[in-house]
Parts: sequence; structure tokens; C-alpha cells
Amino acid sequence: KMPAFPTTTSSTAAPASTPLSSARGAFASTVGVAGASWLVLRALKRRRDRQRMRPSPLGLEEARALDAADSLRHLRADFSFPEGCAAYLCGNSLGLMPKAVTNLIGEELQHWGRLGKRGHFSGSEWLTYHKRVRASLAALVGARELEVVAMNALSVNLHLLLASFYRPTAGRFKIAIERGAFVSDRYAVCSHAAVRGYGGRDGTGAVIDLCARRRGEETVRTEDLVRWLDEHADEVTLVLFSGQHYYTGQIFDIEAISAAAHKHGILIGWDLAHAIGNVPLRLHDWGVDFAAWCSYKYLNGALRGTRRLPGRACARARSPSCDRHACPPHASPRANLPCALPAGPGAIGGAFVHERHCSAEVVAAGDAPPRLAGWWGTDEGARFSMAADFVPGAGADGWQVSNPPILQLAALRAALRGFDEAGMARLRAKSVSLTAYALRLLDALTTGPSSTGESGSTCTGSSGGVRLSRERGRKASFTVITPRDARARGSQVSLRFEPGPGGLDRAAVAKRLLSERHGVEVDAMGGHVLRFAPVPLYCSHVDVLTFVTALDATLASMDDDHDFGRCQVLTT
Repeated sequence: KMPAFPTTTSSTAAPASTPLSSARGAFASTVGVAGASWLVLRALKRRRDRQRMRPSPLGLEEARALDAADSLRHLRADFSFPEGCAAYLCGNSLGLMPKAVTNLIGEELQHWGRLGKRGHFSGSEWLTYHKRVRASLAALVGARELEVVAMNALSVNLHLLLASFYRPTAGRFKIAIERGAFVSDRYAVCSHAAVRGYGGRDGTGAVIDLCARRRGEETVRTEDLVRWLDEHADEVTLVLFSGQHYYTGQIFDIEAISAAAHKHGILIGWDLAHAIGNVPLRLHDWGVDFAAWCSYKYLNGALRGTRRLPGRACARARSPSCDRHACPPHASPRANLPCALPAGPGAIGGAFVHERHCSAEVVAAGDAPPRLAGWWGTDEGARFSMAADFVPGAGADGWQVSNPPILQLAALRAALRGFDEAGMARLRAKSVSLTAYALRLLDALTTGPSSTGESGSTCTGSSGGVRLSRERGRKASFTVITPRDARARGSQVSLRFEPGPGGLDRAAVAKRLLSERHGVEVDAMGGHVLRFAPVPLYCSHVDVLTFVTALDATLASMDDDHDFGRCQVLTT
């Protein structure tokens, strides 16, 4: 509220004015007028924001119809959503907690308290507990059961596998990795080159950033990657690629690229952090040498904690899933709102090793690759004999170093139940539907209103009924950098924003405003990119509509000079 400056009336003569009293009177008059104008403008802006956030009836009707036809919609009830969250679309960063996690972890805590050390051999039998997730993991990556193991965290597994499969020679010692790979992958390959004495002190001289992207294109064509491998085969001994690029959301053709590497005797491994549980995989049939992944993204295998989100936002985050919730408030205080976080992003990961490198026959013949050894990698029948010489167990189990964390395995067991029930074929079909719907709505925001040319008009047809808040040419514009071809994308869609004044990251600003004002959770990466992922296990078409409607209102707000100045303050 603006302070009141009352005026007094009296029959007595007023004292002679002084310069100070005249200044006070002028100030009071100016502030009073400014205050009234400010209150009017604020009221008008709130009304405009409510109109922006209201999806058109056609759009909401279509989204509900698509969800009604979804045979997997019941799985949503198996997950815990953060309080105050209108739409959770960042499963590419951290998946939601399956409700079954609580019971399974509780069981193991009870076994620990009741059995103590005996729990290794009775109750849940911790000695072989990792085998309980083996069949499900094998199905997700398209492998035989002996080829997969749940262990460690992703980067640790990459180091263990690189120790076995990076085999440099004086004439052929380079490692090829895609340009813009996740930095931990790059750190890993550079360090392995360095400790072997290649590529200089930091190993970078032995690592090739494979950039086959054509000018003006955001993603890489498979034929260009294959051509590059053909041209540089004599210097490359190993290729490490990601199944889905974490930044652009592009799915790489694992089969074609692996075949191109093997044609030249090059070993190839894959980082599947953003691919497992996201797209169908057939690692065994594709002949992949090795792969590693984490479980806290699309697999939803992490433990869940809370963090506190400061700032102002909607404490009663609303979704257009029902009519009375079609218009969420924008400025309610949301202090101390819990949000999902893992109990450490290093929740248990997994690894794949093709059976040609680890079958019982290969191990017995002494032809298995060398490795960094630990006692849990020996055959479980002889593990407690404490033999002086290390003899690896058959399969991917032979790359284990220490016994796995049972509570994290219990969380993973709970998470994999949804995949066992749904199957990747049905999940993939729903994923394609969700992202196609999202792209259609986003196109409506970037191409402008319908042919009527009226700002704020309701677009039907390709727009799906999103109510547009601005005409063409808004300042806070974005470009979709994820492939339009459904075969080349997973559940993630990435939007690149134009930089703001002074290089301000508009994607980071939009992410924060979406969360604080609308209860919509997405994530932002450096380089002005906003990522969202409607994960098919627990997301709906109404969630997608909620996000795009909130994004439209957020972009319009960012165009406003006053709000954009506030956004700059929020990000400093």
C-alpha cells in the first residue's frame, strides 16, 4: 500500500508556507497520484495475467480427450508429486518418487535391525540382492541378463569400463566423443588418456571432439558421423557417445554408429543416462561393446528428500485439469515449498558389457578384458574364500568392485515395477504423443495468432486451442532445437532462447518464473536452453497444456519492461 498523506482543513488561517512545507505538499500530491496510478496498473496487469493463463475450452477439451484414451494413465497414481506442483516436466533431470519406495526401503531397514549380518544370507539375501533388478534392466536395454549389472554411479562405471576397453597403441590412441558431450564423460576420457601417457598432461590431445554438425543445423546427421569415422579410423581406438544428447534431446542411431565403428575395429561405448527408460534399446543385437547409465532420471530410481524454494509463487498451484482450477493465482507467497531431490544424484547406476567380452567361456579361456578389480567382482561362490588371486566372475557382475547399497537397490526395484507393467513399446508410443502435442502447441506460440490477426485470439487447429497473449515478434522468443522427427527424439524437448540485455539467460529466468508463479517444474541449462520432458509414466497431455499456457504468460511477462527488470534482479 502507498502511504496516505491526509490534508487538513481549518477555519483558522494557515501559517505562512515555508519552502520545506511547500516541498512536502508537492511530494504528497505527486505520490498520491502515482500511488493511485500504480494500483490501477497492478490491477489491470493481474487481470491480463489471469486471461493469459486461461487455456481455451477447445484446448482443454482436446487434452482431456487424449488423456482419456491413454491406457497408461492409471500409473500416474503410483508416484508422489511435489507439493504445490501444477505440472512436473523435469524427469530428464530427476524422476518422481514411486510410492512403493517407502515400503521396500522400510522392509530392508527392518531386515537390518532384525537380522544384522545374517541379512546377507537370509531374509532379502543382500549377497545377491542386485539380481532382483537384473531381468528388468536387461529388458530395458535389450540385453541378456548376464550382460547387465546395477552398481555404483554413472561416472564411476564409465571409469571402470574405460579401464578395460581403452586400449591405446603408439599409432592408434585417440578417443572420439561428440562435441558438447556431458562434461563428466569428457573428463573421464581425458583422464584415461592422461594416465596412460597420451595426449599431454591433461589427456586432451588424445581426445577428438567429433563435430559433424552441418552449418545452420542444431543436431548431427548419422551419415555425417559414419563418414567421419570412415575418414579417421586409422587414429581412433575408442568411441564414447551418448544415447540421447542431454542438451538438444537428439537420439543417436546407436545401431548404425556402432556398426560403423566396428567396421574399422574401433570399440564403442554409450552413455545411456538420458536413453534408458526413455526409448527402446537393443544393445545386444546392436553389438555395443559397453554402456553405462544412471537411474535417477527416467528410471525414477533415486531416493527422495526435500529442499526449500524461496520467493513468491502459487501455494495452491492449479492445473487446467478441472474448470475451477483453470486460472492459477500469480502472486501468492510460497515459502518453504518442498520439491523432489535425490538423496544424492549418485543413486545407483548400471552397466552393460556384451557377452563376447564376458561370457563364462571367455572368462575361463582368460580372454576377458583386464579391469580394476575388487572382491565383489569375483565369483560369488568363492567370494568369501579370500583367495589371493583375482578371478573375475562371468558377465557384467565381474566389473563390480564393492557390494552395492541395498537401500538404493530397493528404490530401484520399486521404480522398475512401472516399466515391467507398461512395457517400453506402450511407453514409447505415449511419449511420442506427448512430445508431438507439445511441439504443436509451441508452434502456435512462435508463429503467432490465427489468421484473424487479433492479439490474444484463440487458435484452433494446429495450435490445439492455446490462447495466445502476444502478436508475432515478442522479444522473449525461442527456437525448438530438438529434432522434429519422432525417431530422433525421446521425451525431452529443448528450447533455445535469445539472450536478454547484457547476455541475460532468458531460459533461466523463464524456469524460475514458471516455478514461482505457476508451479510448473522444468529445468534450464547453460547456453540459454530450457528443457522439459513429459515423462509418459506420470505426465499427461493436460500437463503439457499447463506448461505451454504458463510459458506463454511467462514470456509475455518477460516482455514487460518492469517485470523484466525484476527478472534481472532475481537471477543475480
